[in-house]
Amino acid sequence: MMKAIRFFVCLFATAVLSACTGLPRAGEVVTVRRGGQLSGGIALNPKGPTPGASAQEVVHSFLRAASVGLTDDFATARQFLTKQASQEWNPLASVGIYPDSQSQTASQTPTGAFRVSVSALAALDREGKLSSADSGATVSQEFSLIRDGKGEWRIGALSDGIAMPKALFDSLYRRTPLYFSTFNDKYLLPEVRWFPRQGGIVNLAKALVKGPGENFSGVARSAVPENTEVLNADVDGKTGRAKINLSAGAASLSDSEIGVLKAQFAYSVAEAGLAQSVELTVNGTVLGGEAPEELSSYTDPGGDPVVLRDGVPVKITQNGKGKTLFPEESVKPLQLTDLALGYGDPPLGAGVGQGGTQLSLLDFAKKKVTSVASGNHILTPSFDRAGWMWWSESKTEGKINLFNPSSGSRTVLNLPQIGDGTAQGLKVSREGSRLVAAVRKDDGLYCYLVGILRDGSGRPTGFSKPVRIAQAVTELKDMVWIGDTRLVFLAKADNDTGFGLYEEEVGGFLNPLPAVGNPLRVAGGKGKDSLVVLNSSSDLFGYSSGVWRKFASGVTSPAFPG
Repeated sequence: MMKAIRFFVCLFATAVLSACTGLPRAGEVVTVRRGGQLSGGIALNPKGPTPGASAQEVVHSFLRAASVGLTDDFATARQFLTKQASQEWNPLASVGIYPDSQSQTASQTPTGAFRVSVSALAALDREGKLSSADSGATVSQEFSLIRDGKGEWRIGALSDGIAMPKALFDSLYRRTPLYFSTFNDKYLLPEVRWFPRQGGIVNLAKALVKGPGENFSGVARSAVPENTEVLNADVDGKTGRAKINLSAGAASLSDSEIGVLKAQFAYSVAEAGLAQSVELTVNGTVLGGEAPEELSSYTDPGGDPVVLRDGVPVKITQNGKGKTLFPEESVKPLQLTDLALGYGDPPLGAGVGQGGTQLSLLDFAKKKVTSVASGNHILTPSFDRAGWMWWSESKTEGKINLFNPSSGSRTVLNLPQIGDGTAQGLKVSREGSRLVAAVRKDDGLYCYLVGILRDGSGRPTGFSKPVRIAQAVTELKDMVWIGDTRLVFLAKADNDTGFGLYEEEVGGFLNPLPAVGNPLRVAGGKGKDSLVVLNSSSDLFGYSSGVWRKFASGVTSPAFPG
């Protein structure tokens, strides 16, 4: 069944409908073509209404003007609306984004209104948060037209928002990561937003001062005190420095808090490509304070991948040589098929064996094996930087299990969204503040991103509000974090006939990557060049500058820390 993202739902009052007498009611479908001044986009110089234009032409011209309305504050687009509709219309309430290869098609409803639809790629809400669309989803808009006092067709009823192709979206909007501090002020957690390029530094500063969205509530925090305002913000074109002036509320911060605040702005401005450095002032007075030395946004787990060779953990170097990490007699009886690594040197590890029924802790330093849990079908576990090991069974009933090898503590957290399906896997982000859990339900695959709530000791206590990501992914074999906002999925998407690699930025778009034939597993550390892929012939490939090279054979379950 085709799913629809209803960005625009038009309700027509009786008075408006009665004014539509004489509007043609044929159901013919018309292609609304784009102008050609942007590659794959829409012309940036749309014209206002043409005298004598048909209702269909008015709709067509309005769509063009609205999609590029940021360039003239939607003044041209409003010329196609009645006075009342112009006053009520909020164009930036939502933005529907569709593929460049698609064209909008218009048809008429039984009421005589025009319905315009196109395949959906993503949606942007009024706060700048982007969500990818379900496979098969559409962007749909409806318009009711009436004749004005001069007999010209004008749009009298429409819903808030606009739609545009991705190429145009990329040219008008800027990816803007907002960095907030994690619970222990040790890491910076990014929340990706998309703001109009015009007023970029002001948009960033105001959003950063406002704080993290509800999906990171209790997970990340801002060092900005409540009731603080952005008095002004601009970028010095000569020095490349952003100058941001805050209200008096920020004057009460301690030096350490000022340091965290400066780090938030410095990372955000740099990642958005808006400036090379930042100067923060309060009512014109420069703030001092330095960012904590250990504060970072992403820590590379580094090192070489560890694999299973005949059920034994082996570290593989890029030349294909291997170093056995465990005595064979200790692990052979476990019949390990899945491997995970913790952080540390040497790290702890975890292995799933006995046909997925046994989970064991592997102490590489002491060469010791400890039984952790048993179950029906245990999925590959994931470690966080606080030392906790996370795992679930394929039939989870919404339960995710945790074990801390250092303290021996155990706990179970509930994530109801994965309780009514078959779990496909879970991965904790490198800084330990987010979890991605994938589950197959009756109507398809769902990947959820949740923030991890912790107490003062770092013990996980619950989750923030889930966000669905990777909505175009229809089948999943594996996934891995390779950046502070980026994951790689070994998956099928849309109409794929086989599995491939897809990179998705949380809060961004899903993009295909080159892949090897018949891939089974993927692992990585930081960036695409850290990726390794295992194929169905037990060959291990490494990725470098867009090329895959085989560097090991006869192995399974590649893993990096995490």
